[in-house]
Amino acid sequence: MSLSDIFPTGWHGVELSGFQPGESIAIYGAGPVGLMAAHSAEIRGASQIFVVDSHDDRLKLAEAMGAIPIDMRKGDPAQQILDATGGLGTDRGVEAVGYQCCDRHGKERSNYTMNCLVKSTKATGGIGVVGVFIPEDPNAPDDLQKEGKMAFDFGNFWFKGQKIGTGQ
Repeated sequence: MSLSDIFPTGWHGVELSGFQPGESIAIYGAGPVGLMAAHSAEIRGASQIFVVDSHDDRLKLAEAMGAIPIDMRKGDPAQQILDATGGLGTDRGVEAVGYQCCDRHGKERSNYTMNCLVKSTKATGGIGVVGVFIPEDPNAPDDLQKEGKMAFDFGNFWFKGQKIGTGQ
């Protein structure tokens, strides 16, 4: 793991979300960047940290770091977060997976984590995206993905007044 890449990227995801001390956050993806986002949120004083993934070893690491693991194989991860927060969701969210993310059944769906974040983040909340999304993916499983596009739940995003920060 590189301190000049992985940790700053995780920190940047939390920063892009607009996170403030005392807020709750959900991080989709428990790879190195997602775990460093969780660590960054903990350092910065998060009240609750949820980490979503489908790999047992990654979820165990997230839990060992003090995060609440959300196993997406056990059901809709956004709904699990809503249930754990009394229907409120989290103040902030981080997308640390990218365009090749998979749904809870293991099928590649580039829009899955982004739409889950819209669902599990509170109204007026912020979402930081550090997972890589590319302008085109010729080998993608669907036509929108091939063009680097996704079916994004813009209606709920707009209705909830959320904000998204992106970039490297």
